[in-house]
Amino acid sequence: MALIELYYSFRVINRSKITHKEQLSRDKRINLLSKNRGMGMNIKEKIGQRIMNERKAKGLTRKALAELTSELKTSRINNYERGDRTPGPTEIKLLADALEVSASYLMCLTDNREGKMTRSPGMGALVPILDFKQAVDPVAVIQKIKEDVDTKVEFIPVSTAVSDSIGKNAFALQIKDESMMPEFRINDVIIVDPDTSPKPGDLVVALLEGEQEVIVRKYKQLSASKETQQFELIALNEDWADIRVGYGELQAQIIGCGFSLVRALRV
Repeated sequence: MALIELYYSFRVINRSKITHKEQLSRDKRINLLSKNRGMGMNIKEKIGQRIMNERKAKGLTRKALAELTSELKTSRINNYERGDRTPGPTEIKLLADALEVSASYLMCLTDNREGKMTRSPGMGALVPILDFKQAVDPVAVIQKIKEDVDTKVEFIPVSTAVSDSIGKNAFALQIKDESMMPEFRINDVIIVDPDTSPKPGDLVVALLEGEQEVIVRKYKQLSASKETQQFELIALNEDWADIRVGYGELQAQIIGCGFSLVRALRV
């Protein structure tokens, strides 16, 4: 599955309908980006390199390593080492146990073999993909991931340009409904930064009072007052309701702002 990373300002989103010609032009730009961009693969290649280096340091063949894990096939390890695939949480734990290093080290979440969390400069980073319930408190969830690498979670690689611009609690969220169509589609993945304050026009992840899952909407400022903040959460799909938040109305918390978008060209 081909993935591309798109850099949106998120502040020029409007509700005007996209013409067929505009959509063709956009798709053409997306395809051009996917051909010219290679930064997002660096982290996958680095993971593969670490697996291979640790295997060779122990004098193991791929077949021998596969046998040590008891579950992985030689062909799968070959794919990991070439950077064609990224191991999931279960697979990386099997490899880490067999190679006697930390899983977080193999996943390039740290340069420390014992697992102390750091950010590896110059090669991008891995961002955890949270579900809509976990995104209610991303800081706590990410801290748990750092403390317990066995926590079942998927990661998505981002480029150096993105990793250098987002905070330590950044996470990814996969769109699951049509509320933000046509700009954002089901299965699009948004990179969200909780350490960024929203500005008018931003794409935001918000938690409504009394709810247990977040929503994704466009942020519209209704009041300049810092004491009595009023804003509107706009659905780009006109079939979905907008939500007014503020004094005397529904309350909501802004969890984070959208920074970039990852979209699959083929599934």
